[in-house]
Amino acid sequence: HNVTTITFTQPPRSINPNMESDDIWVTLKGCEDARDSSGSLISNPVLCLLEYLENPNLLNISASDINAASFTTAAGTSGITSLRVGFAQIEPMDGLTLLQEIARQCPCILFFDQDTISIAALANSAGSSQLSFDVNPAGTDNILTASLSEVDSSVDEVISHVVGRWRKYWDDKTGNKLIDVVRANTAAASALGRRDVDLEIWIYYKRTDVETELDFWKTRWSKMFRHVRFS
Repeated sequence: HNVTTITFTQPPRSINPNMESDDIWVTLKGCEDARDSSGSLISNPVLCLLEYLENPNLLNISASDINAASFTTAAGTSGITSLRVGFAQIEPMDGLTLLQEIARQCPCILFFDQDTISIAALANSAGSSQLSFDVNPAGTDNILTASLSEVDSSVDEVISHVVGRWRKYWDDKTGNKLIDVVRANTAAASALGRRDVDLEIWIYYKRTDVETELDFWKTRWSKMFRHVRFS
């Protein structure tokens, strides 16, 4: 790595008495894909998550244990490609907790199956049909009699206001100076009453990305769902 050294002959406050302290702050470019200061900045949240997994100085997971295709697909998903991460990790955190937190804020979901890590982007639109049931020829693709059940989610689960507790400024080392960003579904609030949920957001540095993330969960949680089960 190229290193630049700056030597102070006296404390910073002696140079500029208006400074509040002798703390020295630097602006870092962040992680880049070549890991030698020559690569492209990693700003896609899914690729940031992948860097945590693969980097020898971080989680150092073998490439054979990572479903690389799933990360490529998720990183290129509409709605994720425009997001830009920008944060500092200044507190120690359990690796699995950290991965799940970044995935939640994408929004994605991580799968750990048979020693392989995969990721999938969440969507609020209907997915494609997976299977069509057909009674012909007889005895194939039938739903077992009396096994079908339908349950609607409760109206008590409908959320009208999603409040993002955004950690924008990382010079706030305690994480106490949070900014509230609120996204609301006024129709749901009018029909069912106001219900709030708080979300911690800390991987983004732009307010527009925070709003995009909160809008996703607002849309998801202000709906009612029908759960269908059968054998």
